[in-house]
Amino acid sequence: MTIDSVLNWVMPIGIILFFVGAIYLRVQGPADQLLHWIGNGIKNLISSGAESTKEIVIDTEIVYS
Repeated sequence: MTIDSVLNWVMPIGIILFFVGAIYLRVQGPADQLLHWIGNGIKNLISSGAESTKEIVIDTEIVYS
């Protein structure tokens, strides 16, 4: 493996990461809100599949005559 073949893989990945980071820094506030909203939506989907009924206990008295 030569340095040329390593650079052919590393440089495009580095350039992509640089531009993604630069764009993220500019839209950090709205992007964080969007990711938080998506995360909450996924969490609600997962938790809504669980049984969420509550047990109702009624004290009754049976009188035999």
